[in-house]
Amino acid sequence: DTPLEDLSPSLGWVLVESATNIIKHGIPGPCTISIQTDGGITTLRVSNRPSHAFTVQGARGFGLIGITERMMAAGGGATWGEVGDLWVLDAFMPSLPAN
Repeated sequence: DTPLEDLSPSLGWVLVESATNIIKHGIPGPCTISIQTDGGITTLRVSNRPSHAFTVQGARGFGLIGITERMMAAGGGATWGEVGDLWVLDAFMPSLPAN
């Protein structure tokens, strides 16, 4: 587990954008948010059940592009897509130095 105070503001922005996408494109129900650091890389994973309309349309819009651009600027990246009946976003970047 990664203490929240050790997270980059870029991952905070990704979390806000992800929560917005869950509200706009998800169906009511649980979502999972996890943050892990391993081998010098911190990964934020957000998953939820997408609405049928979202899966038919596909992932369009600027939110996912913005997430990818922000993570690339921080030396990382982002992946997303359907995994079973879930929509999963992984945003990753080098871990910040320990305080």
